[in-house]
Amino acid sequence: MFPKATFIFVHRHPCAVFQSAAHMADAYYWQCYLQKPTVQDTQEFILYQGALLHRAYMEDISGVDEGRKTEVRFEDLDGDLLETVQKLYEDLGWREHFERTKPTLLRYQSSLKDFKKNAFTRELSAEAVAVVRRRWRQWFDDLGYQ
Repeated sequence: MFPKATFIFVHRHPCAVFQSAAHMADAYYWQCYLQKPTVQDTQEFILYQGALLHRAYMEDISGVDEGRKTEVRFEDLDGDLLETVQKLYEDLGWREHFERTKPTLLRYQSSLKDFKKNAFTRELSAEAVAVVRRRWRQWFDDLGYQ
């Protein structure tokens, strides 16, 4: 569809994605329901959707030339924005453009100083982690998560 497009895939740990999706469902999905689903129904939807999206990504990205794609962990971007973006630029052959981009990244990074990410008061239960690991095993394996 876009033969000259370049793709940067930012991914997160599957357990963090599940926890975030469950929080979003609890906070926002209720506006879309005609009938209220059970927690189990909602979790099943999240697990199904996650597996479907990961499978589609892996199938689609396999058709993209190596020089037109790269992947990065969200945790790396969050931990060291400049170093991670510089590596992305190098991976994609854009090294000479990084210094020009750096001031914009620094301004963006500064704008986030008061930003508060969702902080979950409870960790996922051992049972939930086991289900996520089993149902999203391919995601763990393909993207190198433990």
